Amino acid sequence: MANPQGPAWSGPSAAETLASGGRQRGRRGQTLIIGDVADDFAERYVSWFSAGVARRPAGPRSVGVELEYPVVDEHGHPAEPTRVIGAAARFGTSVTTEMGCSTLEARVGPVSDLHMLDKRVTDLVTELSAMLGADGCRLLGYGVQPIAGIADLLLSPGERYRQLHDGSMPADGGARWGGLLCLSASSQVHVDVSVAEAASVAGALNRTAALRIALMANSPWSARLPGAGQARRELFWDRAFANRPRRWGILPPSETLADHARRLLATDAFLASRNGGVLRIEEPVSWVELLRSERPVAAWDVDGARHRLQPRVTDPLEHLGAIWSCTRLSPDYGTVEDRVACAQPPGEQTANAALVLGLVERTEELCELADALPLEWWVDARVDACCRGLSAQVGTVPVVSLVEKMLAIAERGLSARGLAEDRYLDPLRERLARGENPATRLLAVPVADRLPWLLEQAAL
Repeated sequence: MANPQGPAWSGPSAAETLASGGRQRGRRGQTLIIGDVADDFAERYVSWFSAGVARRPAGPRSVGVELEYPVVDEHGHPAEPTRVIGAAARFGTSVTTEMGCSTLEARVGPVSDLHMLDKRVTDLVTELSAMLGADGCRLLGYGVQPIAGIADLLLSPGERYRQLHDGSMPADGGARWGGLLCLSASSQVHVDVSVAEAASVAGALNRTAALRIALMANSPWSARLPGAGQARRELFWDRAFANRPRRWGILPPSETLADHARRLLATDAFLASRNGGVLRIEEPVSWVELLRSERPVAAWDVDGARHRLQPRVTDPLEHLGAIWSCTRLSPDYGTVEDRVACAQPPGEQTANAALVLGLVERTEELCELADALPLEWWVDARVDACCRGLSAQVGTVPVVSLVEKMLAIAERGLSARGLAEDRYLDPLRERLARGENPATRLLAVPVADRLPWLLEQAAL
């Protein structure tokens, strides 16, 4: 196959993609959708979220994580999928393969404090690493597969993954840019929120995403993806789904949970479930437009067969996981999910959870930080932070000065819990003091030595 990796791509190219007609600027002045199907959808969404909140036990605000890790062989290539899938199966629902079948996701929580979270993460990762090591594989605390291309057939089984891949942008040689998502590894955090605070928390975290991207950047290099950048995995969304620009990045903030739900209907109609299968909509139309029209739409199954789909108001609810905003709400659990951090290095697995938990505990202060600068600046800064890390700017303001304020807010939030949890922020304090993140450490290593360095220093 000619050029099996597809065309060369880098962070700056993604920035150029954003600057095109599909850029997020089209969403900044987005009109809030009200009436008819929007109100019906909002009522269902709020009810679902409220039920998730009601199921939680009383006590301190809880936290959970979904930690993704590339699994590689002794040479740094993606591990044989059968070995990875076999290892995951031994842990039940605590460990699963991600969209990439050589990437594992470890799920821990919810738990009531960071001490318990740190112990459970350490125990699970230690056991998983030992099991994989006995089979000649390594688990990496790194944000991208170091030696893999988008056409390496790393897609995990399942109709939803296939439809996400097939609905992404085409690349050269018959590949699709959705293959980038098979190479990505992130560190995601879930924190309990109430119905009253959910929209404001999500809005503030979304807008300030650039600050956490800059501090957590850890995907600057891949032997098969030419280009530059520090948090390149976050820009995979921009490249893979440039055809669906309302589904990723920074969504406009909302005042209430119902308003947040209404805004979700402005996203592109994409996936719908019917008769146990997943159908894909290709027509460039929003859910609200489609539902209001009450007309059927063409949709394709995983085998490429065309179907006549009559949309339902429940369709968008069933595939909220295919909205990849920097921060999103999870109605099933009644949580806010922050999604922008790369997989973190060994010994620093709990730092991101500590940061997000501390910020949520001080929502009012976080909102003040987000409100202090225009939404346009925050949107632009997301790309800049992916490319330049702690050297980025939010408009005219250096990212580092805002990161310092963000860390101070998180420290106050954790201190207020009275559980002596702020020590988990130490790795982030050290990064800020040195003016470097995990990406800059790797970029200081000569290119020829980066793979050996990763296999030694990033192995868990």
